[in-house]
Amino acid sequence: MTLVVKQSKSYIKGALYSAFFVCAFIVIGGCSFDPKTLELSGQTMGTSYNVLVVRPGSRDAALDSDVQSLLAEINRQMSTYRQDSELSEINRAKLDTWLPVSPQLFEVLVLSQSINGQSGGAFDITVGPLVNLWGFGPEQTTGELPGLAAIEEALATAGADAFELDADSLAIRKLKPAFIDLSAVAKGYGADKLAELLRARGYRNYMVEIGGELRVSGKNTRGQLWRLAIEKPVPIPGEVFQAISVTDAGVATSGDYRNYFEIEGSRYSHTIDPLTGSPVKHNLVSVTVVASSSAAADAWATALNVLGGCKGLALAEQLQLAAYFITEKDGELVAQYSQAFSPYLD
Repeated sequence: MTLVVKQSKSYIKGALYSAFFVCAFIVIGGCSFDPKTLELSGQTMGTSYNVLVVRPGSRDAALDSDVQSLLAEINRQMSTYRQDSELSEINRAKLDTWLPVSPQLFEVLVLSQSINGQSGGAFDITVGPLVNLWGFGPEQTTGELPGLAAIEEALATAGADAFELDADSLAIRKLKPAFIDLSAVAKGYGADKLAELLRARGYRNYMVEIGGELRVSGKNTRGQLWRLAIEKPVPIPGEVFQAISVTDAGVATSGDYRNYFEIEGSRYSHTIDPLTGSPVKHNLVSVTVVASSSAAADAWATALNVLGGCKGLALAEQLQLAAYFITEKDGELVAQYSQAFSPYLD
């Protein structure tokens, strides 16, 4: 078999950006901003974060260190790469044993289970072993397609019934040897927690981004709603497909147009359907969600990407989700969006 890999190592799930964040990556080269802004950036969760506060007033000398401390704490709770994280402890835990978890981790687990139920299982935080099995995880693969037996074995350990939560004691109990991975919701949650930190400091106009997941509040440097760009889903990044105006919301985009492989002419997406255990097969290439929180937008973008354009749009309309879908039909990119998304279009 011939394996043709078309997978960007710098791929991030979001394909959404603003003029600020494009410029933020070349700030050393001479990009300048209004002096009445506060800008912070760094690395977290295996990706980057960026914060822009508009008209912050007096300088907050402790904000940078507090941002880093907050993100480090979330990493200690939710990382699958740290052996000492809360989540890693859960993944190593014996079955039928209750483990107490932090309020933050419990909140993300509850949100994940809620969206799993609302999406009919399309969003599943136990799908990680299947992602690895198909060669899209950190583990080394042979470059060959997994067999049916291996897929069924991985599916047997996954699903919403793999664990249960106790809201009274903030505890979790595994019922299957599942591996929980929060990569499709943790970055959005981190953006939400940074937004809470900024608001507690008295800031009202800001944009937070972690790995492509956004949380915006108030207005931008021009006193307008935050203008964001949904990227055109093509291999070479940077071209705008649709501009939107947003405030006081979380925004996330999910797509697989830069993260897939081909074997003997067949294309295999990095998006795994938790119900079949195999890559999705549909013509949806990108979906953007605006929600009350970045964590919800992050998770729903993944869920709708699994469902595809037709089922995803129908569910978005049913649940009144603000979602924008880009599908490929006969070589052309076609946009569809739910009624709840209309107010954000420019």
